[in-house]
Amino acid sequence: MRRDKNGKILAIVALCVAIFGLTIGFAAFSNTLTISSSATVSPNSTAFNVDFSTDDDGVTTSAIVPSTTGGATASNATINNGDTSTDPVLQGVSANFSAPGQTVKYDFFAYNSGEYDAYLNSVVFSAVNGSSDAKVCSINPDDVTAGNPTASDASLTSACSAISIKVVVGDGENAREFTASEANVSGITLAKQSATKVSVILTYAADGARADGNFKVDFGNIVLTFGSAQE
Repeated sequence: MRRDKNGKILAIVALCVAIFGLTIGFAAFSNTLTISSSATVSPNSTAFNVDFSTDDDGVTTSAIVPSTTGGATASNATINNGDTSTDPVLQGVSANFSAPGQTVKYDFFAYNSGEYDAYLNSVVFSAVNGSSDAKVCSINPDDVTAGNPTASDASLTSACSAISIKVVVGDGENAREFTASEANVSGITLAKQSATKVSVILTYAADGARADGNFKVDFGNIVLTFGSAQE
């Protein structure tokens, strides 16, 4: 009988060990769930918009009337903000100079009517059509046809070097000037629902040479590019 009892005890102990071992083995099983995810952001391009206007609230109420000094004359300019397929254009910028020391200035505004801050990323002075230069001085065929006095080659070259165009963005201490030789852009931000002044200035330098006859000056297009990210 004693041997049987001991046998039962051993059997119970062995069974307990087996159950404990089974419990450990069962707890080692697991299931793994892998979540693969991504998100895309596609800003709405129609929410970015910089308009050019005669008023600082983005509204164009009339043509741009230039201011002049030294006896220069000029015609009014107009702004066409285009549509979804065309870019804005400032048309009719011109100057009629008769002597050194004269200027013509057109003032207008860039207004950020969009939902993003805008950054001025470039000011490009393009070459005149058919030329590699941003400024070309030549005799106007209309003057030849009309019999008007035209500048000699030497006079044209000297006077031409004194005539320039520049763009100024901003006003007062924050104003930045851009020319064909210095158009480096950085740090100009146009916050949403705000405006900045833009000026186009044509100048016949006061220390420039006088022409001995008529000639014309052609400038290439000037392109200002605003973007939603600073480049």
